[in-house]
Amino acid sequence: MRSWGYEVTWESGDGDQDTPAAPQSYRQSIIDQDNAPVLGVILNFCMDTVCVTLQSDENGMIDFDGEQDAYHIQLLKVPEGCDFDPDFDLNTNYAYGE
Repeated sequence: MRSWGYEVTWESGDGDQDTPAAPQSYRQSIIDQDNAPVLGVILNFCMDTVCVTLQSDENGMIDFDGEQDAYHIQLLKVPEGCDFDPDFDLNTNYAYGE
């Protein structure tokens, strides 16, 4: 890097650096064929006896912070003009994540 004209510095870590926090929700990203976020997609996060319905935000994200469990995700609705896979089927792991 120095040979390209950049000044380079570094520090030795002390081992007490912050580690990334563990996810605290199930996070689903909704994008179109051009990788653009899709607002207004409605999903159900279902357990054996109950479902929670959520809608994607302007960033195409849905965050569900329900109790940790293995959820079956159902696609309920997409915005007008959007196509979707009618065979969409997704299950979460027990642990939170994306």
